[in-house]
Amino acid sequence: MAVVTIDITAVSGTSPTADFWLQGYDRFAKQWFDVPYDQQLTANAAAADLAANTNRRNINGTSAATGVSKHVAVYKHLPFEKVRLQWALGGTTPNFTFSSAISGK
Repeated sequence: MAVVTIDITAVSGTSPTADFWLQGYDRFAKQWFDVPYDQQLTANAAAADLAANTNRRNINGTSAATGVSKHVAVYKHLPFEKVRLQWALGGTTPNFTFSSAISGK
């Protein structure tokens, strides 16, 4: 089990967007795979409907992050020895300052 957090503290550029997701490494296939989360919460979304945000890839939910925000995803089963955070930025000269953390059990 793991909890992954993303804290976006600054954003600039024209129409900046960002997506974040977790990947796990399969040592037998020797490749990385996207891992869907089991539950997601966006801290800046009042009355977020958690039931609607399950089994998705992007930690920041169904729409790209466009501003300062916090995101949390819960992975109930994470059967990989190695994991990494991936992200994709969009827009014109997008610039994001963010930190991430993973807490496993």
